Amino acid sequence: MTAQEVLELIQQAKDERAGKLDLSNKNLTEIPPEIAHLTSLQILYLNNNQISEIPEALAHLTSLQYLHLSNNQISEIPEALTQLTSLQSLYLYNNQIREIPEALAQLTSLQHLYLNNNQISEIPEALAQLTSLQSLYLDHNQIREIPEALAQLTSLELLYLGHNQIREIPEALAHLTSLRYLNLNNNQISEIPEALAHLVNLKRLVLKNNPITNVPPEIIRQGWGEIISDNGNPQAIFSYLKDKGKKRPLNELKVLLVGEGDVGKTSLLKRLRHNTFNSEEPKTPGINIEKWQLPQKPDIRLNLWDFGGQKVMQTTHQFFLTKRSLYLLVLDNRKNEQQNRLEYWLKLIETYGGNSPVIIVGNCADEHPPQVKIRTLQKKYPQITKLIATSCKTGVGIEQLVQEIASQIDAIPHIKDLFPNSWFQIKTQLE
Repeated sequence: MTAQEVLELIQQAKDERAGKLDLSNKNLTEIPPEIAHLTSLQILYLNNNQISEIPEALAHLTSLQYLHLSNNQISEIPEALTQLTSLQSLYLYNNQIREIPEALAQLTSLQHLYLNNNQISEIPEALAQLTSLQSLYLDHNQIREIPEALAQLTSLELLYLGHNQIREIPEALAHLTSLRYLNLNNNQISEIPEALAHLVNLKRLVLKNNPITNVPPEIIRQGWGEIISDNGNPQAIFSYLKDKGKKRPLNELKVLLVGEGDVGKTSLLKRLRHNTFNSEEPKTPGINIEKWQLPQKPDIRLNLWDFGGQKVMQTTHQFFLTKRSLYLLVLDNRKNEQQNRLEYWLKLIETYGGNSPVIIVGNCADEHPPQVKIRTLQKKYPQITKLIATSCKTGVGIEQLVQEIASQIDAIPHIKDLFPNSWFQIKTQLE
């Protein structure tokens, strides 16, 4: 649209004392100063243009209630904009704004503020004065901290803070009693405060992609975008948080022995568990599960899963290979990498085990050293912790393997995860 056509639209709106003017998608590079004369204007669309600056003259639109300036190239919010005291909705997402001026707090009628997809690094405490605010969108910025003062926004129902650099959720956020939706995904949050469970009106909580350590990931996943029941009863993460003082650590680790058939997995398990060896050890029919406690870690229970390696059984492995486990990939040193199908097993573990640590155990070390290019493999599969040569027949390398398993127990944080006592009762019955 030409500049003349834009001016004609503005003049028409002035003549008709129009309450609405739509100048979106008009390839504007600046806001025509003539707009300032439209004192009856209540709704103004200027989105999807190439505007780089908001003129101070816009402050004359004292009747304005809705201002849409999204999808432009605006880098600054002028303080003059704070004179729009009737403004209820301000849309400034998808711009290049670096700072929220404290003066914005003067827009006391503001109910909806969209500042997502900008370059904002700080939320000013003055924003807490916007007590009429119902929705605040600050996702996809560079924000590092949520000020406690934000808890004063008691009318707030929607709060979007995803895709930032936030490390901590202040407990004061629990005072946002009107909050229905809270999005904190893709940040660097390590702990969820128990006070968050007091947000009784919260219907949706998104915490995906945060390095949270005080709540198990299985529980966190149940909160990813899940709707909490309308009667306000919290589920999953909220129930977990409310069980303060009624939890104890899991103190268990699943250890899976995998590899081809006839490589000595069962012999290795018996040498580890009982320090015995049987040269005529029969093949494992399916899966054998045994409990084990290391002398170095008497408070930790290891659940050893010995998998039959025959090809007919390998299709069922996907149902039992899990994340947050420890894998012992057992090889026969008398065979090469292809015969041991090393890459097959490593890919399988990576697919179903995620970042679970893998110890490669080269068995039959009394007859042949391992034929494994460990450095090359570790570059491709960084979850490999070590290659240990063992002999179930002579006991060579077994003590080193035990030490490495003990070392991995210390490195796997989820073993100390706290679970409600009621869960242990269910777990015991299931076992």
